[in-house]
Amino acid sequence: MQREMSEVNLSILIVNYNSHTHTRHCLDSIYKYSGNLNFEIHILDNDSPEEGFDVIENYPKDNIFTYRSRKNMGFGAGINFLYRKAKGEYLLFLNPDTYFENNTIENLYSFASKCTDCGICSPAIYNRDRSLNYNFNYFPDFIWEIYELLGTGYNIRLKKLSAIINKSRENKTPIKVDWMTGACMLIRKDLFGTIGKFDERFFLYYEDVDLQSRLTKAGLHNYCLPYLEVFHESNASSKTNREIYYSNLLKSKLLYYRKHFGFPKVILYKVMLFAGYYVRNVIISFKGKRNINYGNLKKRFKDSLNILMKN
Repeated sequence: MQREMSEVNLSILIVNYNSHTHTRHCLDSIYKYSGNLNFEIHILDNDSPEEGFDVIENYPKDNIFTYRSRKNMGFGAGINFLYRKAKGEYLLFLNPDTYFENNTIENLYSFASKCTDCGICSPAIYNRDRSLNYNFNYFPDFIWEIYELLGTGYNIRLKKLSAIINKSRENKTPIKVDWMTGACMLIRKDLFGTIGKFDERFFLYYEDVDLQSRLTKAGLHNYCLPYLEVFHESNASSKTNREIYYSNLLKSKLLYYRKHFGFPKVILYKVMLFAGYYVRNVIISFKGKRNINYGNLKKRFKDSLNILMKN
């Protein structure tokens, strides 16, 4: 049953794609740990090929609103659609493969409602095994891209942020960051509308980086709260097709650079990528079939070069 709600504190927005089981687990955890918040939940199924969304539509709560799209709009466009349905003062963008084990949502809302310069705030994100997930980073730049091309970026990034998060977690202090991953992000509804919502040209990935860049340019700050937790089954809807993951990631990164950097820097970035992919392609060719991922890596680098040529 669907009903009108008055004085809604929070609208939780979830875009579902082949994640029905995860979404059900996510909903269970929300209702278990939502505290005293008056909230509603809006869920869009983004044209999932797999059946099972009826389980979400029949979830036994009257403050859940469900929608089906006849095409996959992408994450940003899906959230923008749900934003227009939401009545809450604040919005919580939540991946369907996340879940809570304590009252993180209520504490996140409490922080945002008291922080006058808050753009977006997010808890620390952990994997199922309680290891630290990728949480935040500086805005993209060329030094970072060099590390990425060398294949060392992720480990360097994770080691650095782990030290920062552990220290802030012990002291229960928030961290001002450039941008955080979009798995669990809270923002005022009116601010989201004013800043321009998600840029729907980003089909998947980097729409969160772009939004937080615009918030920063508007004089606001993005906060990670390491003493709050959310657990994440990373890329549950895309991990079965890694080629789709990598192709969307590269396309969105190119769009981000075109949008936020001048033309000369975009050309330089593409030259860097061409060189990096070519060198790595040569390296794996020398290693040949001794590398069990030889075929997949060759195809990935070839597809990446094609994307660079077309974009």
